[in-house]
Amino acid sequence: IITFEVRRGDRIRVKEIKVLERKTRPPRRYTQASLVKEMEKLGLGTKSTRHEIIKKLFSRKYVEGKYIKPTNLGKAVIELIERFVPIIGSPELTRKIEKEMDKIETGEKRKDEVIMEARRILKGIFENLMKNVSLVGESIRESKRKDLESSKKVGICPKCGAPLIITRSKRGKRFIMCMNYPKCRTTYPLPQKGRIYVLKEMCADGKVHKIKIVWRERGVKKEWILCPSDYSQEKEK
Repeated sequence: IITFEVRRGDRIRVKEIKVLERKTRPPRRYTQASLVKEMEKLGLGTKSTRHEIIKKLFSRKYVEGKYIKPTNLGKAVIELIERFVPIIGSPELTRKIEKEMDKIETGEKRKDEVIMEARRILKGIFENLMKNVSLVGESIRESKRKDLESSKKVGICPKCGAPLIITRSKRGKRFIMCMNYPKCRTTYPLPQKGRIYVLKEMCADGKVHKIKIVWRERGVKKEWILCPSDYSQEKEK
């Protein structure tokens, strides 16, 4: 701590030098709210479309979590974009197209002009992707396999013996499914709110673990322990 005034060019006697070891911290992950602000700052989307864009990222399983992190599928998509079509991975392209659309509204450009230019850009992008379609497909399949393997396992399928995992539907709803899907269509519904914990204790069938759901209601922590098959039967009533 410097407790006296120092001017440029002053000579100071060095009394002691210390080398301190510190670890850098990664930047905080985005929440949905902070991601909306970042999109606004970068000029991506509009006030009415930004939330919908983020919703699609979740529903397509590119990202997950309250503090948003990419899934293996999301990482694979970004890697493929950076490798084959880096132009669509930059904010500039989206910003450019949106500015061109604004010019239609102000009368600076005709609608057909903007559409033709957008088509020209997109045609080049799709042509490049089609040249590498087999590699793109294999990368996507591999990323989905990794996501399934890293999913929470809750037991063994009573029908085929494959692992049961917690996953999400295209609409973002979480449920339990057999890893042998689509050959085996064993599924169990899950409550959509609260944090899920897979317990060591087994259900009566000895094949599926009990699940604890933890949530807060009016500031009070609440818990619910359930067996997936029992919850499924309750849902059917």
